[in-house]
Amino acid sequence: MSGVEDMIAAAVKTLGVGEHNGDNTNYITAWYGLDGQPWCDQAVTYWAAHSGNYDAVCFGTKHAYTVEHAQKFKDRGAWHAMTSGVANSGICRGDVIFFDWSGGSSIAGIDHVGIVESVNGSVVHTIEGNYGNVCGRFSRTAEVIAGFGRPVYVNPTPKPAPAPAPAPAPKYVPFPGASFFREGRNSPVVTALGKRLVAERCGRYEIGPGPIWSDADQASYAAWQRKLGFSGSDADGTPGKTSWDKLQVPA
Repeated sequence: MSGVEDMIAAAVKTLGVGEHNGDNTNYITAWYGLDGQPWCDQAVTYWAAHSGNYDAVCFGTKHAYTVEHAQKFKDRGAWHAMTSGVANSGICRGDVIFFDWSGGSSIAGIDHVGIVESVNGSVVHTIEGNYGNVCGRFSRTAEVIAGFGRPVYVNPTPKPAPAPAPAPAPKYVPFPGASFFREGRNSPVVTALGKRLVAERCGRYEIGPGPIWSDADQASYAAWQRKLGFSGSDADGTPGKTSWDKLQVPA
């Protein structure tokens, strides 16, 4: 489990988590081990660690101090100072977003941090811990955004789609032998044979084909044999195995 969607999903799971209050334990700060301190970056660290993104977002170490965390992004060439409006900033889903409530864009002035859930025009929608003492969704504009870090998320390798099941082999009637085709033979095989001959434009039927072997069936089969290049006694209308197998009479 890793990648931007897992990071966002981990943040969503913590919505509503608040300060310690009696039995209402803040499991984010309890996990981090730093109760009683501002915990916005503890929340980001928690989400990263619980989504397989610890190295991408936190560079292998816990963060509680937002300035230090932003500097880590800068040291790795992944820091983007907010010097223009949101529409031109390039900010996107999964970015770690840092705030300066006084409106500055320097790392030293950073006060707060969260994760970008979406961007809509001039508004960035975030999930943040410890704003109003709760983990929640918020909407921010460029005036308070100092900048953002862009983690190099490693998305899980997609599982290859299973190979399609092979199509079942068509089932054809095996050659029943020349003696099968005698006058008066009544069988659904004769009907299936006649339909295939019609499909091959070899039908010589005035009525049918039907289930009883007839002169029309024999004339039609002779036309099929001639179509295959047979002649003489090899095109007398009595089916043989070679011509039968080529006709592929369905079972």
